[in-house]
Parts: sequence; C-alpha cells; structure tokens
Amino acid sequence: MVHPCCGSSLKQGTKFLAILSMTLSVVGTFSSGIYLILIAAANLKSDPGKTEDEEYIKEEDYCIDRIIPEPLMVLIIFVFCILNLFLAIMLFIGTEQDNLRVCNFWWRISFALWLVDIVILSVSVAVCRANITDIVINTAEIFRSVYELWVVKAFMAELKVKKESACRVVVNMA
Repeated sequence: MVHPCCGSSLKQGTKFLAILSMTLSVVGTFSSGIYLILIAAANLKSDPGKTEDEEYIKEEDYCIDRIIPEPLMVLIIFVFCILNLFLAIMLFIGTEQDNLRVCNFWWRISFALWLVDIVILSVSVAVCRANITDIVINTAEIFRSVYELWVVKAFMAELKVKKESACRVVVNMA
C-alpha cells in the first residue's frame, strides 16, 4: 500500500487526523448546539397565528427542509457531531495503543458514515436545489474522509504486519 503521510509515520498521521476530527466535531457540536438554542428561543417568540407548515415551507427553502423540519435536522447534525467526537477519541486511543481491533471498528463505522455522506450529497444535488456552498463543503468533507480512511487503512496494514512478524519471532524462538 502506498504511504499516504508525507514525511511522517502512519501512527503520527493517524493521530493528527484523529485530533483534527476531534476539533471539527467539537466545533460542529458547539455550533449546532448554539443553533438549537437559537431555534428554541425563536420558537418561544414566534407568532402563534402561524402554523408550523407556514414557517417551514418557503420558496427559498431546500427540499430537505420540507421533508425534515429545521430543528430536527439540526438535532440530527448535533447527534452526528457527538458520534464523530466519540469515534475520533476512539481512533486516537486505538492509535496510541496500537490496537488493531479498535482501529478496524473505527474504520468500518467511518466508512458507513462516508457512504451516508455520499448519499446525502447525491440526493441534495439530484433532487434538491442545493447551493454551490453546500456542494463544495460536502464534497470537501467527502474527500477529507477518503484521505482519513486511506491513512487509517494503511496504519492498520502496518499494525497487521508488525503483529504477524512478532508472532513469527515468538514461534521461531520456541
């Protein structure tokens, strides 16, 4: 497998990506949490004469807003940010301890989330009137995730080789 970390070890690259992922998750959790608070405050002050449908179905809204109300969508984003934070912490600990099992679990869950990102972007582009900013941000996130998956997969391959060579040394000594 090609070495994806320029000038550093796979372990250092994986740790760096875990820290980056933790940082992005914390920022996402705080920003979506603040947005949820603002939505709750706005709903407390909202006009009681308006129905819920009138508030969410506007001409400039995206189609996802018509399917899932904005507060629910922000809550889903909030939960995914917390999930990503736990996954990043798990990756950091698994990398620090050279734990192949933990890294493999992280890789499988992250791969599934990457597939979900691709589906969301595809639906957003094909069905909805997605704006260019959303498309660029989601595409950048997909490419970052691909790189992250590649680095962790290479790190796992390196761990597997080390484990196999350690087993051969023990067998040869016996």
